[in-house]
Amino acid sequence: MLVTDHVSHRVDRSLHNRDQLLDDVLSARAKFEQQATLAAQESRAYKVAATAYEFERDKGDLDVPLWDHIMKVIRRVETNYTGRVSPEDLIHLRILTLLHEILELKDDNRRPIWTINNLRDLGFSEPILNDVEALAKRPGELYLDYIQRVAQHPFALMVKLCDLEENMSASRGLHNPVGAEEVIQLKKTVLYPMSYDYLLAVNNGRIDPRTVSVLQFAVQSRATNQDIDVLLRHTTQKQNATEGYVYDIPSNV
Repeated sequence: MLVTDHVSHRVDRSLHNRDQLLDDVLSARAKFEQQATLAAQESRAYKVAATAYEFERDKGDLDVPLWDHIMKVIRRVETNYTGRVSPEDLIHLRILTLLHEILELKDDNRRPIWTINNLRDLGFSEPILNDVEALAKRPGELYLDYIQRVAQHPFALMVKLCDLEENMSASRGLHNPVGAEEVIQLKKTVLYPMSYDYLLAVNNGRIDPRTVSVLQFAVQSRATNQDIDVLLRHTTQKQNATEGYVYDIPSNV
């Protein structure tokens, strides 16, 4: 090898090593800044949630503070996803869990107490805001249509799985008004389990939520006619549904 070739090769190696080092440092810096930004947002989310939920009761268990439900879902998020997602994504999921009920809070006149712009003004990032918005059920939106929409947002889907796990737990719904037992039972035995199975199938890549509705999934899963009858009350996506019998099911289920 000529001396000039040797020098040129050494210079090229040095430049490559320099560039690699710069890339590594910049990548580490970007990761650190992302973690710092997310950590600051998580701290802010705790403060916002504590304020927003202070006087709110759990809709699924009226004797229980909403904050208790939020903390139970947080624990499920940490149990289900620690080690399975990056530390940054886990913080993202915890922030979503803290804020996942906030847009559904209403005043005495049924007007929203918090809006997405309130959260934007408090400095939450657009990816967080998009997922919080995805997790909020819209006024007049039927439940299974809502679930299909959530399924199209991966982080929101992961939080909703944990939320549904908590909603289906045996301890939830023990302190609701007399007469609500049948409604709660049908939600816990039909609506929530089918929604959970649908989201799990989406999360595992088995179905595409843009083309397969919850009702279509239920039919493909050979749900009973009685279950289909319950599900039909909660979706506008009625195509490909089997025609079930008429059951004496409360209209508010």
